[in-house]
Amino acid sequence: MRRKLLKICFFISIISIMLFQTKVEAAGIGLSTNKKEVTVGESFTVTISGIYGKVTITGSNVQLSKSGTQFIDGSLSVTATTKSEGKATVTVTGVDIVTTGANPQEVTGSKSVSVTVKAKETPKPEEKPQTPTTTTPKTTTTKKTTTNNKKETKKTETKKTEVVETHEEEEATPQLGIASLKLMGVKENGEEVEIPLDKEFDMNILEYACKVQADITTIKIQKEAFEYNDLVQILGLEEPLKVGENVVTLKLVKEDKEINYVIKITREQPIEEIQEIIAQPEEQDKKTIIVSIPLGWFIILEIAMIGVSVGSTLLVMKHRKKDVLEKEEITSKPRRKRRNEM
Repeated sequence: MRRKLLKICFFISIISIMLFQTKVEAAGIGLSTNKKEVTVGESFTVTISGIYGKVTITGSNVQLSKSGTQFIDGSLSVTATTKSEGKATVTVTGVDIVTTGANPQEVTGSKSVSVTVKAKETPKPEEKPQTPTTTTPKTTTTKKTTTNNKKETKKTETKKTEVVETHEEEEATPQLGIASLKLMGVKENGEEVEIPLDKEFDMNILEYACKVQADITTIKIQKEAFEYNDLVQILGLEEPLKVGENVVTLKLVKEDKEINYVIKITREQPIEEIQEIIAQPEEQDKKTIIVSIPLGWFIILEIAMIGVSVGSTLLVMKHRKKDVLEKEEITSKPRRKRRNEM
């Protein structure tokens, strides 16, 4: 009987270990940048991926479009504009995050990405063409005087004067704004196609919209803003492009002036996802509940389970022994009574 009870307790312990076993894997924050080298004032994009939860975003020698505490659902793109020559660094620190995927894992610590910032090349001043020099000579006049019927001729000499005319062309200051804009869509196979806007681009029109096909995952923006081209910040452009509406802002700031061009990019939903939604509508209502147990609590829980199983085994054995003794005592009393009667 004791062997059976020990076997039962042993199987209970094994089953409890299998039920509460936690697989611990090393996981980290996905962090990448689209450029490795930029100039002062130029922007680059940092993509955070592979995590779900809250993070803290900080930067060194950069101005970030998104900083501080941010919530990430899979991925997030941040635009960083460099300030001075040297190295620009963006750091992402996990606050309460887990990895995405079939088996989410808790992520701790931080991760950084850096780019090299070079000084901006100063253009050489253009040589101004020399203006022509014009000379206006004065004619020599001859005065004739008559005295005593004698003609005398006196010549008056005049000096030649040179008049130099100089014309300095004033350099026109370019208007603050984006002069030209072109959107290029990148498909999943790497092919690039031009994305037409809902209206022809005009630097005085600040709002535009366009639609892209489902297989276009990335948008490249080609812009020209005269000498202010490096001051244009691209905000809200995610990579990959999310399904539905994506609001992208081109922000241009110069001293106390600011101009914002807004482009609403709508990406169509992939056909495979639509078919899957139609075929399995009930799955949309299902919610996956993930229970994450820290390793320390897991060890304490395992020890408590083993203690309970061992305690219950000893208790059963004690009660079993007591029952056996009571039975033996009950059977021995009639025998003693018979012996006494005899």
